[in-house]
Amino acid sequence: MKPLQLLLVGATVTVLVFFLEFFIGWVALGIAAFPAVLVLAGHIFIPIKAGGMSVSLNPDLFRFDDAPAELPVTISGANVSLGPLMKYIHFRVERRNFWLLGVLAVMSLALAAWVWQDHDRTGIPDETINRGWIVYYGVSLWMVVISLSWRWCFERLLLRNCGLKLAPVEPIGSGLFHLPRVRYSFTADDGEYYGNTVQHFSHRFNSLELVFYNPANPKHNLHASGLLFHKVVWQ
Repeated sequence: MKPLQLLLVGATVTVLVFFLEFFIGWVALGIAAFPAVLVLAGHIFIPIKAGGMSVSLNPDLFRFDDAPAELPVTISGANVSLGPLMKYIHFRVERRNFWLLGVLAVMSLALAAWVWQDHDRTGIPDETINRGWIVYYGVSLWMVVISLSWRWCFERLLLRNCGLKLAPVEPIGSGLFHLPRVRYSFTADDGEYYGNTVQHFSHRFNSLELVFYNPANPKHNLHASGLLFHKVVWQ
């Protein structure tokens, strides 16, 4: 490396060090408050599709090979009877677990207030730096909070302008809080198969699940009983 390049690299590193030393407190404050920002952004700036929606019950439009067409089935909590004629079932999507969003926002703001005590320098109180276990458990808790906050925004984005499919589900074991984990698959409009293995936030097993997916990128999909912050209400 040439002397001029070394000088430029050294100067850049020095500037970055002073920049971070001056602003790191504000960065830590921003990180602490970020989950609350996500909760607020999802609530205000990412509205889900307004009004009701409907999905076709025509058995030819989805893969369900293990049962006769007239067999009564349960679709995401709704008891219906599939028939040979084109039918539709109407529903709307409502918010649920709003209390959990409030807890996430309060925890995020409380952490931001705690960081604010020493925001002029490190952004973390001095006594905390000397207690590694506080940092470890604090970061672990923040990861849970940010994950749930991002999940809220992900669901809002998915439900904002979604495609709809019906898909068979297969239980594959138990997961969080002994709730079942399931595998599902569906055929998108591009003719490709998509699916996922996810947590099933319901103790009730359904023959079919309503699947929401992004028409531009069907890899982003989620079945109705896998929604944490929303629920399907049949009409």
